[in-house]
Amino acid sequence: TDVVNGKIYAIGGITFAPAVVKLTTVEEYDPVTDKWKKKADMPTPRGWLSTSVVNGKIYAIGGSTPYTVEVYDPVKNKWTRKTKMRTERGGHAASAVNGKIYVIAGQEIGEGRGAFSTVEEYDPETDRWTKKTNMPTVRVYLSTSVLNGKIYAIGGWAGPGGTCLSTVEEYDPETDRWTKKTDMPTARGWLSTSVVNGKIYAIGGKKFDNTLSTVEEYDPGF
Repeated sequence: TDVVNGKIYAIGGITFAPAVVKLTTVEEYDPVTDKWKKKADMPTPRGWLSTSVVNGKIYAIGGSTPYTVEVYDPVKNKWTRKTKMRTERGGHAASAVNGKIYVIAGQEIGEGRGAFSTVEEYDPETDRWTKKTNMPTVRVYLSTSVLNGKIYAIGGWAGPGGTCLSTVEEYDPETDRWTKKTDMPTARGWLSTSVVNGKIYAIGGKKFDNTLSTVEEYDPGF
């Protein structure tokens, strides 16, 4: 989900019952009226994608169609295809800082494919991708949040045969450097993180087959 002009947009995904179906669905939620509205479908059906907002537009990146990048303009209710991502992946995370999008980690799509730590920067102004410094920890199904111009990569799964992670690493786009931070108390992947009043809240997720309701707060100490 992403927020643009006070409205929330839910994009794509996968249904598992009665059958596995990749979705193109886009729906807009207005918190003021408490109503949902159907919007223009995403051109490419996919789940395990990541989305980021830059200048009022939503960029849908990778996923089960792993190289695809499409941008949605909520004002025009229109989708546009952009330059493909250089590394195929789903289950990654993406965050925007200073007008650029940083796509972090993930895995190749397919049974038994391993996770990786690749970081790529996308510039919407030039529609170009640039390789950046790899994240120290290989992982997939992590979450990222931005605070004071830094990206915090939190939790995730080490990939097939691996374990769920409590790892927290901070990325500085200005210096293209990663720094290890205090581990999250609960190891987990498939979680969500959000920033409120200068702190990051890690919510829910899974530890293998165990679905969690855990909420933990991280204070970077600025």
